[in-house]
Order: sequence, then C-alpha cells, then structure tokens
Amino acid sequence: MIVKNSYIARNGDGDGPSTPWGPAQFSYILHRGVVFYSTAGHGGMRVSERIAEKYMTEYSRSHCIHRNGFYWFEEDCDINLPLYELSKNLPGFDKAALEFSSSATNEYTEAAIKRWNPDYPFAK
Repeated sequence: MIVKNSYIARNGDGDGPSTPWGPAQFSYILHRGVVFYSTAGHGGMRVSERIAEKYMTEYSRSHCIHRNGFYWFEEDCDINLPLYELSKNLPGFDKAALEFSSSATNEYTEAAIKRWNPDYPFAK
C-alpha cells in the first residue's frame, strides 16, 4: 500500500523534505527505501543506497544524482530506470509501482528507457 504525505504550506509552497528539485509538496512511499517526491516545479524518485546497490545496475546508479545516501532519479527521463529494475528485482515492488502509476508496466518502462537511455544494457 502506498502512503501519501502532503507538505503544502498555507502559502502554497512546499515545506517538506529537501529534494534536488526543491522542497517537496507531496511524497509517495512506494516501498521501504523508495519514495517519489513531487515539488512545485518538478520531482523524482529517491532510492536508498541499500536498495539501489542491492537491486539496481551500475548503469542506473550512474545515471542519476547521488547524494546523502540516496540515488535521485528525475521524473521525466530517468524515473523509468528504478521503476523497471526494481519491478524486476525487488520483491513486491511491481505491485506498488503499478498502484503508483498504471503506466509503470515493464513494457512501458522498457520503451521509455530505450527512448531516453538508448545505451541501457538490456539483457540479451
């Protein structure tokens, strides 16, 4: 079950946790160690080092922002990397990903990776 949190202040600005894109307005906890953050202008997914280093490829970990013990994947182009890899490798994540976004199917995320990350090393 996804947990949604709101951090919108009375003035309409986010006053939540700091992200690479500004203060969070909303967060969606998809799995222990995996959170999607939305800000006033952008957003993305934060994956803990422990989860990323156990369940994600070096390629994906090198195509994001790595700071303060987390890997941050921007919502437009790079978010499909953790959606794809964690859905395949992290038990139970596939259901949370689909609850979060009905387009988070392996087919959709694979097509998006081919578009935005054409050098991604898909298994042959």
